[in-house]
Amino acid sequence: MKVVIDFTGYYIKNKFMIKEFCRSDVLLRKVRTEKIIITKHPTSSECPSKREYDNYYNKYGIKKFIGHASLESLREYISSIFKQKLIQNSIYVRNPQKIQLLNEFMGHKFGGSVKCLTDFGFNTEEIVTTTCKYHDRMYSYCAQNNALVMANWLMEKNSSAVQTSKYIDHLVLDFAGHINKSQQFVIKELSLYGLSGTGDVVYQKSYVFKSYGHYDKLQPEEKRNFDDFYNTHGIQWLSGTQILGRFKSNFNKLLINSGVKFIYVRDSGKKNILTTIIGDAINVICLDRFNYQEVIDKPSNCGQHSHEDSGGADPERMTPQRVEEYITDLFSGTGVLIQVISDEETLLHEYPLFAAVNRAASIIPRHRGRIIYLTYEPQDPNGITETLLFVGKGVTYDTGGTGMKESSALSGGSRHKCGIAACVGFMQVVNLLQPPTTKVVAALCVIRNSTGENGYVADEVITAKSGWRVRITDTDVEGRLSIADALFHIRKIAVHSVNPHIFTVASVTTYAKLAPGYGYTIAIDNAVARSENNAEKLEVSGDLIGDPFEVSRMRREDFAAHLSSAEGDDIKQSSNVPITRRERCQQSPVAFLIMTSALDKHGLESEIPLKFTFIGLTSHLSMDRDLSKIYQGSPILGMSYCYLIQGKCLRLKRDPQYRLESQTQYVSKLESKPVPMTSSYPAGIAGDISQNPQFIQYPLPIIPYPESLSEDPCADSDKCEIPRTNVKVGNIQNSHGNDHGNKRNGLSTA
Repeated sequence: MKVVIDFTGYYIKNKFMIKEFCRSDVLLRKVRTEKIIITKHPTSSECPSKREYDNYYNKYGIKKFIGHASLESLREYISSIFKQKLIQNSIYVRNPQKIQLLNEFMGHKFGGSVKCLTDFGFNTEEIVTTTCKYHDRMYSYCAQNNALVMANWLMEKNSSAVQTSKYIDHLVLDFAGHINKSQQFVIKELSLYGLSGTGDVVYQKSYVFKSYGHYDKLQPEEKRNFDDFYNTHGIQWLSGTQILGRFKSNFNKLLINSGVKFIYVRDSGKKNILTTIIGDAINVICLDRFNYQEVIDKPSNCGQHSHEDSGGADPERMTPQRVEEYITDLFSGTGVLIQVISDEETLLHEYPLFAAVNRAASIIPRHRGRIIYLTYEPQDPNGITETLLFVGKGVTYDTGGTGMKESSALSGGSRHKCGIAACVGFMQVVNLLQPPTTKVVAALCVIRNSTGENGYVADEVITAKSGWRVRITDTDVEGRLSIADALFHIRKIAVHSVNPHIFTVASVTTYAKLAPGYGYTIAIDNAVARSENNAEKLEVSGDLIGDPFEVSRMRREDFAAHLSSAEGDDIKQSSNVPITRRERCQQSPVAFLIMTSALDKHGLESEIPLKFTFIGLTSHLSMDRDLSKIYQGSPILGMSYCYLIQGKCLRLKRDPQYRLESQTQYVSKLESKPVPMTSSYPAGIAGDISQNPQFIQYPLPIIPYPESLSEDPCADSDKCEIPRTNVKVGNIQNSHGNDHGNKRNGLSTA
């Protein structure tokens, strides 16, 4: 095992003091953050001057009153690291300057027991962006982030050195596929493991191959064959990044250059398929001759499976603790940084609404909630043109809290974590595609809504991190509470990001999905996102790739429903009306989240407008709560297509002259050529008359509009009249008059 340490600090009377310390361990195929220590502010006699600490704060963003360990305890911990025989002479820092600072802090020299990564070719620049809870600002140097980057680099270097220094004596492979129209077996997914003569794993690769042609044009028998493959393996027709023909030639080169002596497959059927590719030059051995039995217990690292691993598992297989372990294993050694917040004191202070839901479950270690931050940043931070920020709901099981669900409603409670499953699947797509201009941050709120003596109850008033006082009305409406504070922190990150767009991804209630229907993901924009037609673009992207969206709108009544007139609170968690008679059920959580996260301060006319979209899942659980119907990962494909692939170079365009003919086009920004498709909704408002101008303005249209667009959605001849009313939301007093819209909270009723 190797250890990478990094730290930051400041000088007191020419003596270096460490403020932030991080240790990351490099295991065989995994990097783990072992320890993070923030030291307390020194006593008055040893305090740095205000100027000295201000210089430190401006660069590192850690306030002086933050800290939980003394300087002496940190010195003892560092000394204990060097005394461990297992890691002696395997401790690494970034450069010689770090060794000098460490010697100054400890008061003695470590000699050659500390190594510099720069001596081994490490030249990655320091990371100066962070979502770490200890840092007050996003653009700060974080020891944890930089230690993870150095540890991942060291692990990859060791792994590549092992693979190039050893021959492959034994190659174990497995593959899956389907029969095409020519009755030939087509490989769709393949994995390779190479073993040395001593049994060490020296080579590992996984592939998902592209499919050619359109699924709709397949013959019925070929469709059935692929559907059987999909139901078993969960890989869709359009999934795949590798070309099978190119792999065959590279595979033969691998066999020759690596000196492979034996190849192992599961049975004779796979042996016959493999010999058509490589011939009889190498001995292929069937493992079923040795009583081999297949065991499927290790989660796949393939992006097409990750949503099913985390979203479809039972409540004990994927407890909050197991979710953390799965995500850590999935993204270890990749460009995705992982940060976990599970300390109850931190959750109570920074995520009070989350902590309230977590109270009952916190007494059982494996059920304790945690918030997991995943961050992908391109190699060139200066090339970032867009930042996508996600907050996912991950309720591993929902009992209803102290207001227990009836027994028939308990089934399917484990599927309420599919919000984080969709976020994890999207992050895995990001990890595979490595977009060069898009930064992605995801906050996964993993929690269990348990019943117990310490559980939160109705009538409680809890102050959110944003300062809003929230009155609890229903302990079964825990999802919005679990993600509201994380959304507040994501909002703070978005303010300092490049072209940010915030999303919340959450499963909706059974009654909320009655309107859109099972399988149709709900997309709800605020006014800022709606001004760029985001939800409509998602809808068209979903139609093109077979992952449909249903667009909904926010209205002023959605916010008014959460206003409270009771003494001691500002907002009601939900309506007191029974859910079976509750109006606008799918819009209710969106209004609550916007208010409690302070997104209402970033509307269309604010100084810093922020795009926000609520993604509501309906495909996580069927209406009859049949768990045999697996969660298919919606809306991973639609969102990936829209924000990472085709949507990056396409613009939604509706031609006014075809307004009543449901004609919608995707127009290429590069070639100015339309990609025709039939929309599931009319291109104009049903019943529009010619005097009404278009109600949505598209930026830089390729085909000019025949008439100018007005900011007012109503023409003068419509004679729309809205009575003047005063609605108070928090500290914002709004007057709605002749503007014909509700611009409160960045939302429009137009």
